[in-house]
Amino acid sequence: MKIIKNSFIVVLIILLNSCSNVDFGDTNVDPNSPTKDLTNALLSDALFITGNVATALTPGYYVQHYADIQYTDGERYGTAEFGYSGFYTGVLNNLERIISLNTNEATKSQVAVFGSNSNQIAVAKLVKAYTYHTMTDRWGQIPFTEANKPLEFSEPSFDSQEVIYDGIFNLIDDALAQIDNGSGPTGDILLEGNMTRWKEFGNTLKVIMALRLSDVSTEMTALSGISDYARTKFNEGITGAISSVANNIEFAYTSDDSTDNPWEDRYNGNRAPDYAVSDVLVDFLQDSNRNDPRISKYADEVPNAPGTYVGMIYDLITPNVDRADISYITGNIANNSEAPGYVYTYAQIAFAKAEAVEKGWMTGSAKSFYYEGIKASMDQWGVSNNDYNKYITETAVVWNASNSMKLIAEQKWASLFMQPFEAWAEWRRLDHPVLTPHSSPLNGTVIPVRMGYASGINDSNKAELDKAISKQGLPKFDDLGTKVFWDVN
Repeated sequence: MKIIKNSFIVVLIILLNSCSNVDFGDTNVDPNSPTKDLTNALLSDALFITGNVATALTPGYYVQHYADIQYTDGERYGTAEFGYSGFYTGVLNNLERIISLNTNEATKSQVAVFGSNSNQIAVAKLVKAYTYHTMTDRWGQIPFTEANKPLEFSEPSFDSQEVIYDGIFNLIDDALAQIDNGSGPTGDILLEGNMTRWKEFGNTLKVIMALRLSDVSTEMTALSGISDYARTKFNEGITGAISSVANNIEFAYTSDDSTDNPWEDRYNGNRAPDYAVSDVLVDFLQDSNRNDPRISKYADEVPNAPGTYVGMIYDLITPNVDRADISYITGNIANNSEAPGYVYTYAQIAFAKAEAVEKGWMTGSAKSFYYEGIKASMDQWGVSNNDYNKYITETAVVWNASNSMKLIAEQKWASLFMQPFEAWAEWRRLDHPVLTPHSSPLNGTVIPVRMGYASGINDSNKAELDKAISKQGLPKFDDLGTKVFWDVN
């Protein structure tokens, strides 16, 4: 199946005439091209969003999982403006086109060759939900209800995150209810048209979103009228979420240079070798009260000192470090074009269950789910059972009910290595481990807790952006330091 998938991706890239120098960027299908009605091509192109998010660079700096050996702009918050127009003109435009073609009586029978109409629409809605969730967690308020409707709204308004989150949940519910017994969509380069897996995807997204809202559930109830909003949404999703490491949702990269894992290009590009695991992560893992065996899975040994691991100092401006004295990010990712991008993992869900028990959202043992999350992460990274059994006896790892949320948060942070956006969101929400901002930031004074709007938005939709800036209390359009609405601690 993988050979078939890989071949399809390569053919698709040629078909779409995509730029071979860009890995999984925000592209879109030209509406005047012959591919505009090929819903399989539209879906494949849209699904690149999952790989793009799973292998992003910037949020990994924010959570201090990695640092650079020479160019330190990443960990110094060198970028303040982040554009989102490509999401609307690319991913979301493709998804709306899929929904339209499968709904319109004049075209639905023609595109049914690419999968049942209902299942194509369902998958498009689930990817749309995922995309908007990724976007609102980055920028806060964004166009949602008026987005991608140029004939109606030339300057779409920015919705509150409450409205966006509630709308995303409705999208997921609509999608899950629409799935039928027909064939899954072709062009599905994420889950290969397996609609059971898409149900897991949707329910997993609901669980993750519900936890994001755990501290603002009252506000969501006021908006929606749904009692105990976050808990309700969590329990709607948890029984259908992924339930084992074997069901981890991963983006399968290929050996083709156009569709390989971006980390492989980063390590073989013009800044290579520059990316290393940070001293913050390495010191955490190697703490004498942890002795985390994942260190050998996350990092390579120091070239000049085999058998040892040394993280790159995070808080530097102009490093003067011999690369042979530092541990790079594991070559199993950095030098492996087919290393998967982790979208959602069972470790996330197990830790979510532990937290839910602590919050009184579900029954069970928080302690058991906590250890299950650690075991899932160990299994994901190929750590032996013996090493796992030893690890959970370490002083800083053993379950302590009086310190439960800190333990869960720390283990989430460690397990979300190479899931940068998820790691950043959960660190913002849970505030552990305690991280220190870079002493010489290029933008702001704190570790970024949002991404700034791009100046292009200020040019094209200034009136509505100004309203959003005011409503969110931002000091400027490219602010990095004002928390999004669910980040209240």
